[in-house]
Amino acid sequence: MRPFTLLAIGFCLLFAFTGCTLDLTNSSSVNPDDIPLLVMEDFVQTTTQEGRKLYSVQGKRYENFNARQEIRLKEFSFQEYDSEGTVVSEGRAEKATIKTKSNDARIEGTLQAKSSKQGVALTVEGGASGGVDWNNDEKRMSTVEGSRVRLSKNDGSRISAQGMVLSLKTNELVLEKAVTGLWKAETKNDD
Repeated sequence: MRPFTLLAIGFCLLFAFTGCTLDLTNSSSVNPDDIPLLVMEDFVQTTTQEGRKLYSVQGKRYENFNARQEIRLKEFSFQEYDSEGTVVSEGRAEKATIKTKSNDARIEGTLQAKSSKQGVALTVEGGASGGVDWNNDEKRMSTVEGSRVRLSKNDGSRISAQGMVLSLKTNELVLEKAVTGLWKAETKNDD
């Protein structure tokens, strides 16, 4: 045998006896449902209808978990536009999980939002375990237990509470627990 052939056989035997193996039965492997189908960083998403902007969302991270039917956003802001393309509401939040099937959502941490049309600003301080839940079918936003709510209006009105429920269907706001502050009531002559 030629020396090259012996050397090749030697390498083959070496790899055969000392080669590495993959243990695909390891119980600490990652669940495929925990791996996002799509990840975007420093993203911007704008939704339009018939050529006009409806809303825009931008943020640090977007993750789409198809198997779980959810989207997770981190450090994001949003704007809603009227029919002329003017921003009518905007805000920012730390984290959100959106259920893609129902469009229900949980916003975690601090949420800040304001409506230029109504002249009202909302801050929900959720901390590590609090935040806001959104029920899309009922068009209802409610705070998670332990979240502090602050509302302010352009006329100087300010009010705070330990919780709230806001129904966009009935245009009703209920503040809960330890409600403090002053809020100027609107009259028929107010614009």
